[in-house]
Amino acid sequence: MLTPAKSVPLGHCSVFLKLDSLGLSSNITGDMNNLLTLNFWFRLHPISLSPFFFRSFFILFSLCVIFGAIATMVARRRKEDMFLVRTYKKIATMFTTMGWIGMLFLWFSYEELFIFGARFWFLIWGLGVCAWVLSIAYYVKIHVPKEREQHRSNAAVNKYLPKKKRR
Repeated sequence: MLTPAKSVPLGHCSVFLKLDSLGLSSNITGDMNNLLTLNFWFRLHPISLSPFFFRSFFILFSLCVIFGAIATMVARRRKEDMFLVRTYKKIATMFTTMGWIGMLFLWFSYEELFIFGARFWFLIWGLGVCAWVLSIAYYVKIHVPKEREQHRSNAAVNKYLPKKKRR
């Protein structure tokens, strides 16, 4: 429960609170030192995010969804290079999916649900984004040049093959 320890001035009076039972070693305004503790990230009984972090995560996840929509529109307009279209589609899928999953995690955290509101889901989300970005980079750097070369060689061979007559 709440035990007296540290004074935090709030207007005319001061409040004596230490949030030991909740695992926080800081005052009410929050402390960035908690970001480095395992208890902060892996607590199954979540504590709501501070308004700053809530707004920051909301803006981040909203931007992901918006960038996903923009990448989808760009992919639909670019018809000349099919490899670039595939890359834009992969980027759009990543942004849209991770944006909505992030919004879901943020809602779980806001509602302080038992396991689903835990903060380690944000770490897992970040690892998922990193893995997805690496897979897109691998596709662009390794697969696209091979597929372009194969497409060129097939086009060179196919230009001598007979085609169906168009009516």
